[in-house]
Amino acid sequence: MLTPLVLAHGTYETLEFQRRTRDFAAALKAANKPAKHFINENYNHFETMEAFASPYALFGREVLEQMQLRGA
Repeated sequence: MLTPLVLAHGTYETLEFQRRTRDFAAALKAANKPAKHFINENYNHFETMEAFASPYALFGREVLEQMQLRGA
């Protein structure tokens, strides 16, 4: 895998969803794969997806940077 992954979850997600995301991020790191893991404080699943589309949210800025569109 050469494409970097951006993983995120909110603190209002279920504990199982948070665990799976952390474990996946740890597995990628252990395999020396490019990935970043973000935790969105006080976000639930739907709000995290909304942050994906916002250039003002941490997750959205990271996606734009990965697309080389930061500041566009």
